[in-house]
Amino acid sequence: MDWMGVETVYNHVDYRLISSTALQEFANFKEVNIFLRGMVPLVGFKSTSVYYERYE
Repeated sequence: MDWMGVETVYNHVDYRLISSTALQEFANFKEVNIFLRGMVPLVGFKSTSVYYERYE
């Protein structure tokens, strides 16, 4: 994905808390097959991460 210019975070999950303003920006995309991990940085809102230990 890097060679296509998509910012991704290695080994993360797709649980997100997203504001209604950010959701409206996602609605402006007319994508049918979305790649959420790549689209979140694309809309440009501030974000943060929550780190945790993942056990088997």
